[in-house]
Amino acid sequence: GRVTFAGQSGAAGHLSIGDGSVISAKSAVFNDLPERSFVAGIPAVHHLAWKRAQLLFRGLPDLRSRIRALEARLLALEGKGKGD
Repeated sequence: GRVTFAGQSGAAGHLSIGDGSVISAKSAVFNDLPERSFVAGIPAVHHLAWKRAQLLFRGLPDLRSRIRALEARLLALEGKGKGD
């Protein structure tokens, strides 16, 4: 069968990689893959899961800022309610 390993990708030894599988660039496979798998990342996961994770990763700095602002608002609200 045919398997495609894109540039700078690899797999641990003694694994079974199913026919027709594609391993994206810079990915590392650590587990057996069924036929026609399309994986990405380290460790390699289904390519759609990897794409979703990358979108979330890109938004983490903004999310952190929003959480800090919400925490500050919550502390301010809790502080105002204690003296009443």
